[in-house]
Amino acid sequence: MSVVYFISDTSGLVKIGHTSDLKKRLCQITSGNGGVVVVLGTVEGGPRHERALHGLLADHRVKGEWFRDGPDLRRLLDRVVARGFEGIELEPEKTLSEEPALIEAVELASIILNASGIKSPSREFGESLGLRSGLLWELKYRFTRIKDVSVSDYLSLIEAAKTATDERVNDLLKMQAYARRLKRQWDKAERDFARSERRFEKFQELWEAAHPGQDFWESLWARNAQESAALVAETNAGELK
Repeated sequence: MSVVYFISDTSGLVKIGHTSDLKKRLCQITSGNGGVVVVLGTVEGGPRHERALHGLLADHRVKGEWFRDGPDLRRLLDRVVARGFEGIELEPEKTLSEEPALIEAVELASIILNASGIKSPSREFGESLGLRSGLLWELKYRFTRIKDVSVSDYLSLIEAAKTATDERVNDLLKMQAYARRLKRQWDKAERDFARSERRFEKFQELWEAAHPGQDFWESLWARNAQESAALVAETNAGELK
């Protein structure tokens, strides 16, 4: 679900934007300005709703999406948080009907589904990525009947595709890190084995030098056989008691 957010910083400014991943956006803003930000409120909405708020607060704009905090802004914040965008004029929803845009929308949906590992999406799938309910389902199963796609849907597809692929890339990086860790463990095991093998060969050389004319392996098996027989005898004696 896409939301419009109000965020204040320590300089007395308020940022009004929209996102489908508020937690991730907060991290980006915090790392960008190096300060502490506070979420004043959120309301369901997208680019059109954001632009409507920007227009109502045009006189208080400082730069970009940042506005000077004050009574007018706080009244508008309280209003939209409590009642949504009821009574606020929004620009008409624009649509893209050109064939390339429709094809690209289907391709974006395919990217999202592939990155998410979903072959048969439900109608609700995609809402967690900020997409309209049913959008991916329509682009997957009803694309031949779609005559146009709204600008907000198109933009949300682009953002969702980026989010989905970023998460996929993170999963792949984790898998690669795990594979590298296993490779290091395997390499260490091989080195340990090689060291043990060299030590055993050295021991065999010393034994054969101390026991000329005797076969190392025959002596080893004979000794193991004696120890095994002694162990069996000791076990049987214990059972008889």
